[in-house]
Amino acid sequence: MIYTRIAKKYLTLRPNFHECLLHLKESSVELFILTKGANAGQRSKIEVLGLRQYFDEDQNFISENLAYSKADVEIFNKITNSLACAKDEIIYSGVDWTNDIEGSLNSGWQAIYFNVHNKPGRNNHPYFKAIQFEKDLCNLLSNL
Repeated sequence: MIYTRIAKKYLTLRPNFHECLLHLKESSVELFILTKGANAGQRSKIEVLGLRQYFDEDQNFISENLAYSKADVEIFNKITNSLACAKDEIIYSGVDWTNDIEGSLNSGWQAIYFNVHNKPGRNNHPYFKAIQFEKDLCNLLSNL
């Protein structure tokens, strides 16, 4: 328990990410969070990272609350229903290839692979894009 508290104290967003989120929110882009793990731990991380200002409470989707794991297509379907829009209108960005990218593409969402480790791209799906930097994510989403 002490380790968890200490580790959370040092959580930070990548550089310029707050600016990107603020720009997207001000541009009326509907934002949501999908995260895996226990509800209490994920809510604590959202708080520590200062993300509450960008995401409405009903736009925070945590796998424990949805009763499915992040890579399971059913978790993506539940979110699609909650957002009340077409699957192909949803764009999901993530850093984990299996949980974020394969999961979202398999459910019919668009996917942006935030390739923070500069690994070679592995997908030529028409709904797939890869980026490496925060500014690229912000620019890409702003231009859609």
